[in-house]
Amino acid sequence: MDSVIGKRALRESDLLAFEIAIGIANPGAVMCSYNALNGDYACENKYLLTDVLKKAWGFKGFVVSDWAGNAQHREGVGSGIGQ
Repeated sequence: MDSVIGKRALRESDLLAFEIAIGIANPGAVMCSYNALNGDYACENKYLLTDVLKKAWGFKGFVVSDWAGNAQHREGVGSGIGQ
């Protein structure tokens, strides 16, 4: 499944609950999913993992894939998984 959602709409709706949870719980790790967002799988999505999660929200923990959720390992590592 590939959801196509604009960045502003995504930040104001779908990502808002996750942002609140990360801010309150301060987890050491999060798990990315199998689904794709705007053409990139979540575990390979630089916008989600690096730009939003790590830079905008200041997440310091690491990201783990949901078993085989990372189809392209090089792309996943380059996007922020496992870091």
